[in-house]
Amino acid sequence: MIYPLRFVLRLMGFTLLVTLCLPAAVSVTITSNPIGRVFTVDGAGCGAGGFAAPQALSWNPGANCTVTFVSPHSTQIGTQYVFAAWQDGPTANPRVIVTPGQPATYTANFTTQFFLTAGADPPAGGTVSGGGWYSLGSTASLNATPSSGYHLVDWTLQRLRNRVPFLPAS
Repeated sequence: MIYPLRFVLRLMGFTLLVTLCLPAAVSVTITSNPIGRVFTVDGAGCGAGGFAAPQALSWNPGANCTVTFVSPHSTQIGTQYVFAAWQDGPTANPRVIVTPGQPATYTANFTTQFFLTAGADPPAGGTVSGGGWYSLGSTASLNATPSSGYHLVDWTLQRLRNRVPFLPAS
């Protein structure tokens, strides 16, 4: 929608009516999957700032607005969210969005990851490798190497929450 801006210029007894047609701001919603991820916006006509998704913003049509999601982003110990792609296809983060002439929604998709800590008990009994960040639904491969005089008895899982199934292969 375009709104006319009118003003009158009076000069030496003459009156001049000037009309400028300016586009109205457009509602652009930035959201994330899962919701709650944080992002920044930068650019002229974009309402720069920091936000949490979902957020409805008013941008000027045609403005080049840069949206940058924080990635990886963590809200609790042992869990992080990593930017994967935009729902409409682009994989860039940050992303420059040219503001359309009508309301629009852009969704950023994230992969949820969990941190796996692995160690021997007692610590002098050897080493365990393979810990680190793992995506939800992926398989973690751990390798136990006993120190001289020790041997692997079993695997034990200590969980902060009952979200991760534990199925030892051997």
